[in-house]
Amino acid sequence: MTANLRIALCGPAGAGKSTQAQLLQQQLHLPVIAAGNLFRQITMNQTGLGQFMASYIDHGRLLPSDLCNRLIMEELAKLDVTVGCILDGYPRTIEQAITLEDEMDKQSVTLDQVLCLTIPDVEAYQRLSARYTCRDCQRTQDLPQANPAVQHFCQHCGDKIHQREDDQPHKMEGRLRIYREHTEQMLELYQGQGRLTEISGLGTIDEVNQRIRAILQAHQPATPVLQ
Repeated sequence: MTANLRIALCGPAGAGKSTQAQLLQQQLHLPVIAAGNLFRQITMNQTGLGQFMASYIDHGRLLPSDLCNRLIMEELAKLDVTVGCILDGYPRTIEQAITLEDEMDKQSVTLDQVLCLTIPDVEAYQRLSARYTCRDCQRTQDLPQANPAVQHFCQHCGDKIHQREDDQPHKMEGRLRIYREHTEQMLELYQGQGRLTEISGLGTIDEVNQRIRAILQAHQPATPVLQ
């Protein structure tokens, strides 16, 4: 059953946004636009645009909003947002939130829920230091004891996995600073509109998912939207 919700998942690096977006995609039968995966896929193409984007992403810097907006709007144009969608990692700034709102206004809909997964900084550092990403399917795997000098392989598709440049511990301080300077300001905007819910990202994947589903169920009390 489709939830007919338009949801944005936000949170600092390592909070579990993409993992939860994939679960919600299965549970709510909604399409997902994963900003990080989309941007990293472009960087792998080795085009001029890809190289430009890599110079930002690999150093944990925020991409220019006009570029982010254009790429995400192109993906949104492929969907019928009136039946719902999940945005993973977008918007991240007030400017991006305004652009998204304007685009949805064109289809006479709005962003229903902004769910922010919260974790302490120390947890973010621990998670990212153990996170490896598949070069092909972009899925992540936790390898706390992994040796960076040894090649590891994806448990889903068998391709090579690696630790992303922006997941390196020395990049985390900058990423968290950018989150506080830009994304937290945007979240205050949604909070003032009554659309923001903060959810603890601590615990098992299933525990976090249950918290999210409880929030979404409460948003549509008259219609059972979850399996």
